[in-house]
Amino acid sequence: MRSIILQYLFYTIPLFLLKVNVSAQNEIYQFYDAEGNKITYEQSLEGVLEADFIFFGELHNDPVGHYFQKRMLKDLFQVKNNSLVLAMEMFEADDQLKIDEYIQGLISQKSFESEARLWNNYVTDYKPLIEFARENNIKVIASNVPRRYASALYQNGFEILQNLSEVQKDLMSPIPFPIDRNLSSYKPLDSNSPLHGGSAQKKYLLESQALKDATMAHRIESHYEEGKTFLHINGSYHSDYKQGIVHYLSSSSVKNKSIKTISVKKEKNIHNFNPENIQIADYILQVADDMTTSY
Repeated sequence: MRSIILQYLFYTIPLFLLKVNVSAQNEIYQFYDAEGNKITYEQSLEGVLEADFIFFGELHNDPVGHYFQKRMLKDLFQVKNNSLVLAMEMFEADDQLKIDEYIQGLISQKSFESEARLWNNYVTDYKPLIEFARENNIKVIASNVPRRYASALYQNGFEILQNLSEVQKDLMSPIPFPIDRNLSSYKPLDSNSPLHGGSAQKKYLLESQALKDATMAHRIESHYEEGKTFLHINGSYHSDYKQGIVHYLSSSSVKNKSIKTISVKKEKNIHNFNPENIQIADYILQVADDMTTSY
C-alpha cells in the first residue's frame, strides 16, 4: 500500500507543480502586436526574422525582458548563424577593442570584466548575452557614446565637442548632426519645455540624449554589411515609436532596410492591453508590475 501511495505522489506532484508554473507564467507576461492583439513569443520571433535590424527595448531592471532577450538571441542564431550581430547600448564605443578581444578568446573573462566599464547589473542581465556570443563567435558591437562626451555636451553644448581630436570624434556620431525637437520623446527634454514637477532643466539635456541616439545609430550603420541581421539591446526609450536610435538609423545609408522593434512595459493587468502602448513598437511585452526586479 505504501509503495502505491509513493508511486502516486511521484507521478502527481510534478504535474501539480507544472500547473502552478504555467499559471504563474500566465500572470507574469503577455506579448501583443502593435494594435494590441495578444500573440505569443513565437509569433513575435517569426515577425522579426526577416528584419535587418531588431531593436529590443528593455526596462533595465526587468528579468522577464532579459530572459526573452537571451531567448531571442539564441533563436535568431539558430536561423542566422554567423550573419547575426549583437549590438548593445550597455557598452561604450571605446570598449570595443576589449569586447573583440574577449569574444575572440584573446583575453580572459577576469581581464574583460575588470577592465571594461560594465553596468552594475551586468552579471545578472547582460553577461548571459555576452557569454552566448563568445561561445558562438557572434560579433558584438559597443554602440553607445562614451559617457564622458555625453556629459561634456550636457554641461557645455556642442562647441566643446568640436575641439576633440579625430580619434575622439571617431567614438561618436559625426557632429554636428540634426536634432528633431518635435519628436515626442525629445519634447519633454527641451530646455524650453517645463519638466514634470517644475524642477530646473539643464540647457543641453536634449542634445546629450540625441548624441547617444545618433551615436548608436551611427555605430550600427558603420558595422552593417549586406545580409547581416542586427539585434540591438537598448532601453525602450531609445526605440519606442521608432524614434531615438531608429529615427537616426532611418535617415542613414541603410534607411531602406527593414526595422522591427520590441518594447517592454510594466502593467498592473498584463491581460488588458494598455491603449497607451498602441503602436509604441511592433511587438509589446507587458510584464506584471509586481514582478521581482534584478536591482
